[in-house]
Amino acid sequence: MIPFNKPSIVGRELDLIQEAVQRGQLSGDGTFTKHCNALICELTHAKSAFLTHSCTAALEMAAILCDLQPGDEVIMPSFTFVSTANAVVLRGAVPVFVDIELDTLNMDAAQVAEAVTPRTKAIFVVWSCRAYVPVPQLIYAAFRSNANGLLPPSDECLRRVL
Repeated sequence: MIPFNKPSIVGRELDLIQEAVQRGQLSGDGTFTKHCNALICELTHAKSAFLTHSCTAALEMAAILCDLQPGDEVIMPSFTFVSTANAVVLRGAVPVFVDIELDTLNMDAAQVAEAVTPRTKAIFVVWSCRAYVPVPQLIYAAFRSNANGLLPPSDECLRRVL
């Protein structure tokens, strides 16, 4: 059996968990959160970063930031957690499920391109089972269809995002 979401202990994780418990900072804007935010900004050259307590919270924020409205469509993998679709449905938008590739468990880029319509507002990419997701291919596939009249991002834009 292949373990699902088995935590990896490869360094000082247990010591750092103990330190967080001793500091009384298990949530919120504590020392480790500030360190993580700074590291994310450094690695991505972002002006700021915001950590959430769960992917569900991050998806909810993404749906709000995308300004999803009733009738908007959001493409997402068929193999995902229910919170992916919930974030969309709670705003009246419509989830559009795309099949995954069996060898990668990622959305099939060709099906993403076919799923784009003039009502497509976003693509929610989900990393499942620690599998690499070829985000540039998914983005280019969506823009190649050009169903909603958007221009494809430049290579430089993709490098900055990824």
